[in-house]
Amino acid sequence: MSTDNNDSTDLTPGSPTQSHLDPEQPVFTRVCRKCSAQATTSDEHCPACGANYVGGISSKSKKLLIIGATALIVVVGGGFAISAKVEADHQADVARTKAAEVAKARKAAEVEAAAQEELDSAQRKLRQSMVPEIEGALTAMAKKSVNDGILDGPIYSTTCDPVGGGTVDDLTEQTTKFECLVVNKKNSDGSSEGYKAHATMNWDAGTYQYGLGEG
Repeated sequence: MSTDNNDSTDLTPGSPTQSHLDPEQPVFTRVCRKCSAQATTSDEHCPACGANYVGGISSKSKKLLIIGATALIVVVGGGFAISAKVEADHQADVARTKAAEVAKARKAAEVEAAAQEELDSAQRKLRQSMVPEIEGALTAMAKKSVNDGILDGPIYSTTCDPVGGGTVDDLTEQTTKFECLVVNKKNSDGSSEGYKAHATMNWDAGTYQYGLGEG
């Protein structure tokens, strides 16, 4: 006697499949992600191909995640690159600004130094011009004394030199003392003789004092 087997299962991919059900397990209608077979079952494996219903992420999904992560890294990396370039440009601008300020300060210092040197040079020339004036005043005094019968003439000239070998070019000196010689005799060997005189120049006040004899 033949018996029809009604428990046969259609395992054609894409067609509904009925498996043996466990009454104590929850039953779900599932579609296999591998072979597309549909089955109502509590089993975790496809009855058609044996694939696990609760499998890991598919290779396609993994590829998409990798591509997404790579794109994120590229974007983030690009952001770091842009930030680094902005910072580098900022530092370059700061360096250029600082260099310009240093150059400007150096130029201003050079201009100031040149102006000061010009002022000092003019002051030295003024001091040097005062020496002949002092010598001329002593010569005039000596000639008057000759006329008054106090000194013997003739009076030729007067020479003055700073005491102790100093110089009128030292602008830190506020006063300069001079030793002077009022010449009334010239020797054949080129030397001169005369009366001693003295003078003191006050550079701050712009005045001087002088007289015959040692000061």
